[in-house]
Amino acid sequence: MAEHDHAMASRLSGMLESSGCSVVGPAATSGASVDLLRGEEVDAAIVGFDLRDRTAHTVVDELSVRHIPFLLTSAYPAPPLPTTWRPYLMLEPPLMLAQVQTALVRMLV
Repeated sequence: MAEHDHAMASRLSGMLESSGCSVVGPAATSGASVDLLRGEEVDAAIVGFDLRDRTAHTVVDELSVRHIPFLLTSAYPAPPLPTTWRPYLMLEPPLMLAQVQTALVRMLV
């Protein structure tokens, strides 16, 4: 998980763990996120579009190269995203945990 907001990362981690998932991260920067991807086995990812050091482009590019499905989240409406990032799922505000669960199930099935 790549998310700069500690409270959101905590809520998402709790939801994932209560659903039986193992959480890698969270990482608040793109550099830390890419390091986690290179050092851990990852089946899917939740990535906040805005990270502490920059937007999530570097992280999503790495996920795409590795063919790891990902869910982008954003506190603001996101700008048009590169078509190379598809298929991806994007959730914009207001972000509800139930939406995340539903999106993850769709993404992994």
